[in-house]
Amino acid sequence: CHDLKTRSAGLNSFIQLHISMDGSLSLDAAHEISDAVELDILAAFANAEVIIHADPEGVLEPRQDF
Repeated sequence: CHDLKTRSAGLNSFIQLHISMDGSLSLDAAHEISDAVELDILAAFANAEVIIHADPEGVLEPRQDF
């Protein structure tokens, strides 16, 4: 995983991350992996809102620094 970002607003937690996956995976397979990762995160942080972005391995996205 990369580009992990966490933040809180009041009692709410937000977790956002990117996962690099084999680009030949089907959309269904990539979705299943994302769902499994989300469930693992929610097991540790039950009240979090989780956002996962799947990236094909080897694709570099431009990054913005704020």
